[in-house]
Amino acid sequence: KAQDFRWNRYWNEAVDNLYKSHMKLLQEIYDKHSGSFKKPGEENYMAPSEFEAIWLKSGLLNDRFANRDINVCFNLAMQTRIDEINSDRHLKMSFIEFLEGVARAANYL
Repeated sequence: KAQDFRWNRYWNEAVDNLYKSHMKLLQEIYDKHSGSFKKPGEENYMAPSEFEAIWLKSGLLNDRFANRDINVCFNLAMQTRIDEINSDRHLKMSFIEFLEGVARAANYL
C-alpha cells in the first residue's frame, strides 16, 4: 500500500514541480519543528510528536483528516527498517521522509 501511493500519487512531475516551487518554505517548516529530541552531534530529525504538532497547529484537521491519520502519514512515509528493536531510526524522520509525509497528509485534504 505504501509503495502504491508513491507510484500512483507521489512520484510524478506535478508533485515534483510543487516541491520545487515551495522547497524553501518546506525546509523552513521542517527546521522549525524538528530537532527537539536531537542529541548534540546527532543529525537533525523530526520525531512523531513534532510531525503531529505541525498538523495540530495548522487547523487543517477535519472529518477527512483526523488526528489518528497524522501518525499513519508519519509511519507510511518512513523508510522500512530492518531492526526496530535495537534501533530507533524508524522514529526519526529525515527531510526527504517529511516531504512524503506532507504529501500523504495532503492526500487526505
